[in-house]
Amino acid sequence: MTLSLTQGRTAGGLAYWTSGRRHRSWLAVTHGSFGSHDDFCDVLTPFAERYNLLLWDLPGHGGSAHVRPARRLKKAAEMLAEVMAAAEVQQAHQLGFSFGGMIAQSFARQFPQHTISLIAYACIPIAMMHLPSPWVSNALLQLQMAVTPWSRFCNRFAYQVSVREDVQEAFARSMKQHNPHVRNAIYEAMAYGCSNEPEFWFEMPVAQIKGSLDDRFPGTRPAMDALSGRLPPGFVEKVAGAGHLVHVEKPEAFQDSLGRLLQRLDGA
Repeated sequence: MTLSLTQGRTAGGLAYWTSGRRHRSWLAVTHGSFGSHDDFCDVLTPFAERYNLLLWDLPGHGGSAHVRPARRLKKAAEMLAEVMAAAEVQQAHQLGFSFGGMIAQSFARQFPQHTISLIAYACIPIAMMHLPSPWVSNALLQLQMAVTPWSRFCNRFAYQVSVREDVQEAFARSMKQHNPHVRNAIYEAMAYGCSNEPEFWFEMPVAQIKGSLDDRFPGTRPAMDALSGRLPPGFVEKVAGAGHLVHVEKPEAFQDSLGRLLQRLDGA
């Protein structure tokens, strides 16, 4: 079975795709850094039987490559709102992966009326990151990136996202096709997006998917584990033997985890 998608574009040039227009819930998916909506097409195909699907490409990625990257999470969340309005989607379960999960969190904070639930997939809880001031954090990140060759950065990042060498190689090749300036915008958005709040609060149900081996990004594992401890039993799916890219490394396990969570969230 192949996912049948209808493409659209916002007035601002953001590319998005929808599947289904029936009277049922929507599942909106925000991909991660240096990816595109294509990353989720195959793994989400079974869900098209139960949900309308909305996928989009982040600014500077995929079909939205000509759109200037957002340098703040708040702005990226506003872009997701723009996509939903263009697609005429009033409410959706928000599934956000990695950096896209940070955007989904920001979206849920700003637009709770458009969010049925939030599924934080392999992402940092933005209210649990204890960083120096955004200015200092961003300055340090930009300095590090300025002295790191783009090819080396891609290879290192690819190592961090997967425990499988074949996946690392494919991801590194994909990254090298991106403009290095996209990296700077993403890291700046992360630095200015963390709220340093003591609690992880949302007005809607929250669930989490993570790989048991997702511990190669410095400092992120404790934050993800802290989020796990704040969620009700049954709203955390930990996939054994998977790293950051669960949907690539263990696609069937990812489908099973997402299916169980959506069933619980629909009943929440």
